[in-house]
Amino acid sequence: MKMRRVLAMKNKYRFVDGSIPIPDEDDLNRLAWERCNNLVHTWIINYIAPSIAQSVVFIENAIDM
Repeated sequence: MKMRRVLAMKNKYRFVDGSIPIPDEDDLNRLAWERCNNLVHTWIINYIAPSIAQSVVFIENAIDM
């Protein structure tokens, strides 16, 4: 619940609930999406327990975490 609130406050929760689809490789928004996805991914890794983080650190997309 706390992570959801933090992500929503930063306007990034939609990266993990699936409502922002991954743009195609040739989409002009792809770079912006990747930057935000990496930001959310990093926040999640830093938030969860280290033992869990080790098992999800190589997952590419925040929604898949």
